[in-house]
Amino acid sequence: MKTLYTLFTSMCLLLAVQANGQTYHEQHAECSVAFKNKESLTPGLVADFNECMVGADAPNFIVTTLDGAEIELAKLKGKVVVLNFWSTTCKPCIEEMPALNELVRFYKDANVIFLSLAPENAETLEKFFVRFPFDYTPAADAEKVKSEIFKLQTIVPYSVIIDKEGKIKKMWFGSFPGREHIFSLYTPLIDECLAKR
Repeated sequence: MKTLYTLFTSMCLLLAVQANGQTYHEQHAECSVAFKNKESLTPGLVADFNECMVGADAPNFIVTTLDGAEIELAKLKGKVVVLNFWSTTCKPCIEEMPALNELVRFYKDANVIFLSLAPENAETLEKFFVRFPFDYTPAADAEKVKSEIFKLQTIVPYSVIIDKEGKIKKMWFGSFPGREHIFSLYTPLIDECLAKR
């Protein structure tokens, strides 16, 4: 079993290297092959899938923020984009928000866009933010972006970092409450993307 897992991991890493220049959906299809006959996805398999997607072109999408602005991912090339797929009913999502807010403030003068994508409608989000402020730019009714465009698992939170060329730098699921965990995960990735010409 360990040999199969090692083989699968090696295959994912190889595909990740080959991902450059591939569309997100082409890469998604290749990275998903190993999951087709699985009855359930373990956290390890999902993590391997996420690694396999590194280097793929991020899929384009358009969302409307709570203040009415339209954001299209393709028009953000040249900026680092940090996506957070979450839900108001997700306790781990809420727990990591204070540290994520600190991250947003840390990069306030940098070429970084922080975008939160929730399945709930605008009214629900506005009420939620009264109690739990979230400094990412929020977009409501974004479930299709997660499930149909990015084709991600139903679990939240799910985070994606996209480099200035529009390629997946890193993606993962799960929360990391606490400033130390958030900063040790995010800042090396964001800084590397910012440094890339």
